[in-house]
Amino acid sequence: MEFSTEVKRLNANTSLFIKSSDFGRNLGKDWEERCYQQACELARKEALKQLKEMDDKLFQNLPPGWKVVSFRKRTSRTRFGDLTISRRLYTDEEGNYHFLLDENIGLEKACLATPSLQEEVKSLASVTSFREAASIIEKLTGG
Repeated sequence: MEFSTEVKRLNANTSLFIKSSDFGRNLGKDWEERCYQQACELARKEALKQLKEMDDKLFQNLPPGWKVVSFRKRTSRTRFGDLTISRRLYTDEEGNYHFLLDENIGLEKACLATPSLQEEVKSLASVTSFREAASIIEKLTGG
C-alpha cells in the first residue's frame, strides 16, 4: 500500500493523522505535540477516575465520629496538566476539618503543584534560574 493512501485511510479513522497533501503546508510538524496533548488528556481522565475511587474508599472506611460536610473542588498542577478534582470535606469527632483524599495523596494545603511535580521543579530550579525552570516545566507538563 502506498504511504499517502495509508495516511488517508488512517485519517478516516482518527483525528491524529492528516492527509499527505497537507504536509506541503507544514501541518505535519506538530504531530508530536498533538500526540502528547492527547496522551495528557487520557492521563487526566484516568487520574480523575482513580482519585474518585480513592475518595469513595476513604468514605467507605470513614473513622467513627467523622461526618461529610460537603464536596469541594481543587485544581492541582500535575505532570500532565491541570487537574480539577472534587473531593469530600469531613469533620472529625472534635470538629476539625479534613480533606482525607488530599491527606492521603500528599496534597499540601494552598499548594498548587502535586508532590511529584514539586520534586521535579525543585530539582530543575537547583541547576537553573527560577524563570528558566518555570518555562521548561510549562513546556513539559501538558499545560
